[in-house]
Amino acid sequence: MEIHLPAPGLYVDGALLFSQRGIGEGYGHNRDFRNDYIDLPMSLKFRFPFPSTAPFIAMGPSLSFRLTGDKNHYAGTMVYSCL
Repeated sequence: MEIHLPAPGLYVDGALLFSQRGIGEGYGHNRDFRNDYIDLPMSLKFRFPFPSTAPFIAMGPSLSFRLTGDKNHYAGTMVYSCL
């Protein structure tokens, strides 16, 4: 979603994304470590006023909320925890 602000070339840009993050052995899936997230990236964007191209600069925060997933991953004798 992109919203034009009253200033020339200034926009607020945001999105709602689903992502999966983690590691896995690739076989068996008994020691995979996966988490599902909802990501909310938000940025302030400035578009330069060039007629034939559309360059821009954007910056801003991104929030992530973990929905589901594993909290522990066992690799041999070591235990990795995700809070």
